[in-house]
Amino acid sequence: MKAFTLTGNDTHRITHFIQEQKHNLDPKWAIFNVQHFSFEQLEDALIYAQTLPLYGQEKLLVIRGKITANHFELLNKLLSLNTPSTVVLITPIDTRTRIGKLIKRATTVKQFNCTPSWKINELATNVQQESRTLGVNLPLAVATYIASATGSNSARTTHELEKLATCRGEETLTFGEIKQLIPNLNHSILELANALKHKNALQVNQLSQQLLSVGEPPLKITATLLTLIRTWLKLKAALKAGIRSDKELTTATGISNPNRLYFLKQDIQGLSTSWLIKSAIALFNLEGEIKQGLPSDYFTTRLLTLLTY
Repeated sequence: MKAFTLTGNDTHRITHFIQEQKHNLDPKWAIFNVQHFSFEQLEDALIYAQTLPLYGQEKLLVIRGKITANHFELLNKLLSLNTPSTVVLITPIDTRTRIGKLIKRATTVKQFNCTPSWKINELATNVQQESRTLGVNLPLAVATYIASATGSNSARTTHELEKLATCRGEETLTFGEIKQLIPNLNHSILELANALKHKNALQVNQLSQQLLSVGEPPLKITATLLTLIRTWLKLKAALKAGIRSDKELTTATGISNPNRLYFLKQDIQGLSTSWLIKSAIALFNLEGEIKQGLPSDYFTTRLLTLLTY
């Protein structure tokens, strides 16, 4: 029996792998040869795994949900079956636990972890590889731009590449046209943060309206700004406390990419601790307001209040 354990934090790629396995089945009979079970339904899954496909050579068994030690015996029976016609997919799993180690030994483990957004070269390579599957060969410069625009969000990367392939058709798009199709919203939010930092009301208004006009959720914009200002605040506090080595600073601030330290130090020059604290509190409160249904019309107005601190 073929069995796979799907682990990692990239749920989009995990879902995509499951869909690929479904596509290996006869499409006319796939609806009858694919079954999803939770770990609480392992008895039913065990029975299903021992039956023959309704039609074709294989059937698919997907097991999801929360797993506990109580599932050990039934899962061990399932993974010990000799049924070549059944393909088993198990997710999510913590392979450090006793039952996780059993699954790891009895299955092929596939890791699907999000690539950090600062590993731009690796992300660009991924973009080029995925674009080729859609029949589009992207130059490295274009792939790097798309990687910068979508970051570690593999779901958005796939969506943008599919959109690019559809709009492209038989034509060759210019770099400028690609930038219009795939806006770099990550970069725009960073520009918005800098506009807030420099208390440039005109830019804050323009950039926030631009982000809203392309469908960027106010909650995501706020969360990204809050994360950045918290990082600025941690770095400011660490430097003020006399911490100077890059290793200690990355630990104190939780920065995963030490290469960012140089640029972050430039970012916080001229910023007061008081402004950072007040801005972080204001953005935290704004998150709460948005979750409670704050109309997007008020979003820019709330951001402009940060310029008064």
